Amino acid sequence: MNDLSKISTLLIFIFFGLISVMLAEVKLLKEIDIENNQPKPPVFVCGTCIQISINRQKLEHVKAGIEIFENNCSVCHSIHEQVVGPALKNITTRREKKWIIQMISNSQKLIKSGDTAAVKLYTKYGKTEMPAFDFTKEEMNSLIEYLDLSI
Repeated sequence: MNDLSKISTLLIFIFFGLISVMLAEVKLLKEIDIENNQPKPPVFVCGTCIQISINRQKLEHVKAGIEIFENNCSVCHSIHEQVVGPALKNITTRREKKWIIQMISNSQKLIKSGDTAAVKLYTKYGKTEMPAFDFTKEEMNSLIEYLDLSI
C-alpha cells in the first residue's frame, strides 16, 4: 500500500469516526448518591463532562420519592424493566405531570374517561387494575421528582 492509499484510508476512518461521534446518542445521566446526600461524580459522555447539581431540599424530596416508590409502586413497577406494569424509565418525558398524577391517583377513573393512553396501557397489561393511591400533594411531587431523575 503506497502513502497515498494509506492517507486515503486514514481519512476515510477519520471521516466515519467523526460521523459516528456526531450520530452518537448523548444522554444526561442524573444520578444521585442518596446515602451521602450528594450528586454522583460527573459523567463523561462523548468527551463532555456533565455535573448535576441538586440542592438539599430537592435531594430530600427525591429520597422521600424513593421511599414512596419502594413502599407502594415497586411491587408492580420497576424503573428499567417491565414487572406487572410497565417500566417507568423516562415516564416524565413520555407523559405530562398531570396525567401521571391522575394515573397514580385513580387509574380506573382515567381509563373510564376514555383516555387513550390509559386504556392502551390497561389493555396491554392484561386489564390488571392499578390501585388508587391517596398521596398528599407533597408525596406525589416527591414521587414524580424521583421518577424524573430515574432516566
